[in-house]
This record gives sequence, C-alpha cells and structure tokens, in this order.
Amino acid sequence: MFGMVVEELNRLWSQQKRVHGLMGNPKFRYVWNELLYYANAQLNEQPIGSTMRIGNALMTHIPRSISAILDIPTEDGMIYRSGISYTSFADACAKCPTATLNRLKTGGAITFGGRSYQPAGGIWISEIYGRAYVEWLISVLPPGLILSTNPVFRYDGYWVKGVSQEINPISSQPSVTSDAGLFADIASGTAYVDPFNIGVGAGQEVDLGASARSDLQAAVNAKRSWFAIGLQSPDNECPCAADVDDRSGIYTKEWSGVNPPPTLYVEFDFPGPPTPPGSTMTDTQAVSSGSRHIETPYIPYSISLTTDRILRHVTKRVRG
Repeated sequence: MFGMVVEELNRLWSQQKRVHGLMGNPKFRYVWNELLYYANAQLNEQPIGSTMRIGNALMTHIPRSISAILDIPTEDGMIYRSGISYTSFADACAKCPTATLNRLKTGGAITFGGRSYQPAGGIWISEIYGRAYVEWLISVLPPGLILSTNPVFRYDGYWVKGVSQEINPISSQPSVTSDAGLFADIASGTAYVDPFNIGVGAGQEVDLGASARSDLQAAVNAKRSWFAIGLQSPDNECPCAADVDDRSGIYTKEWSGVNPPPTLYVEFDFPGPPTPPGSTMTDTQAVSSGSRHIETPYIPYSISLTTDRILRHVTKRVRG
C-alpha cells in the first residue's frame, strides 16, 4: 500500500502541475493531504535511511524525524540590467537606478552584483546584474509539520567577487510577480543571511537562520504552495568606478552537471492527521462508472477510483 500511495501522490502531483490553482482547491488539497500524511507515516515506520520521491522533494527517514530535499526549483533567475552604454561613469551612476529591468528565468547561472569597465575605444559600459531569486513549490511538505531545524540552502557556486552579499526573504511569489515588483521585493525586509559568504564549487550550503524557519513554518501552516529567497549584492548593483567587477553567482537547475541545483533542505517532526475540510461535496459532483468527476468553478479536476480506494484505506488506518 505504501508504494501505491507514493505512486498516486505523484500522479496527483502531475495533475496539479497541469491545472493552475488546483492545489488551492480545498477538496483536492484534502485528498492530497490525507495521502501525504499516510505516506509520511509509513516512511516513518521504515528503517532509518529509507526514502520516497514525491514531486520536487526527496523525503528521507532520519533519526527522530524526516528530512525533505526540495531539489527542483519552480523557477530560478535574476532581474538585471545589461549592456547599457554611457559616456562616463558619472553618467552611468545617474542612469543606472532607472534603467530598464530584464528577467532571465533560465540559463547556466544566476548572477547578482555587477561590473563596469572601459573597453578599447573609450565607450563606458556598465553591466548591472542586480538581484537573483529561487522559488520552490512546498506543497509536498505535510500539513501540521513542525520544523525541527533551520532550513538550509544548498547550491553550486561558480563565481564570487566583492564583499557584500546577502540572502533575503521574498513576500510575493516570484513566478507570478512583475519584474519591477520582484526586484523591489528582493531588497525589502530583514535579511535571512548577512553577510552571505558565498562559496565556489559543488556542495555548498548555508543555514538560512531562525527567521527563515519562522517564515517557512508560517507558509506551511497557511497551506501556501511556495517559498522563495532573494540574492543580492546591495553595494555593487550600480558600479560607478572604472574596471569594477563585483559579481557573484550560482549555477541554475538548467546547468549540465550542477551539483546540487538550488536546493531547500528541511527537517521536521511528524505531523498529526490532516483536518477534513469544513464543507462537503454538493450537487457539483457527478458520479459515473469508471471514475468520479468533481467540478468547481474554473477549477475542474478528476479523482480516479484508484485514489478513492486508496483514500478509504488510508482513512481507516489513520482514523481507526
């Protein structure tokens, strides 16, 4: 049954990826949470070191708790200004803050900070890479969990130059936020890590601290589907001196051989059973042989008899 539940969770995961907003539907989310609770309960009964892969997370039974490695970011990228020509560095300093923002969502690396230089010919050039971000889907974390340690950011660092990096909270979901809104959001709030002493090479990690733990706990408690961090070099986003090169960066999930991709690592104590939704299905449900189809305004979805059968078994097991 354990294997069947994990298989069904991954089928539902694929389904909610295809239908925008499905995880926010209370009926779908209840089915998901019930199966997710059972899967974690069963994993907790397996030998230490046992694992299961659900969606973007690898879950592992560790002593006294469970760990989750969210190693498939929903989106990682940077908000930047690049290739802007100026007649002098004074001109660059004046124009930089109002230059047009661009977003790069995919590629080999995300870069924060900037550089300026004077190539042959005397035309001043400023490449300002600004700020970066990483977003993860956290629906795979079971409801009711209690984080037992601070979350850890794991990454593969490719470049560091400059002295002022930090990791910041993000209050608006990057993948659906405007470039200007996200650029401002990355620099707002109190930093999780300051200074962020970025490391170069594979297998880097940094403890995101108690504030990140509190924010992630709140996101899970609120059944929010995402968590994100911002990366910034605040002193070097608009370089104004000759031949400055103060960029820093990490490899993205798209980089061949990245080790690891931008990853969120968490440990949590096992939660209690999920709470059933406050309302029951009404005349919006239709039943036919072979499947049960439930429709809600703008968010149609189906739950197969496989899920229905598993859910009856799970409910019996977890509620007696």
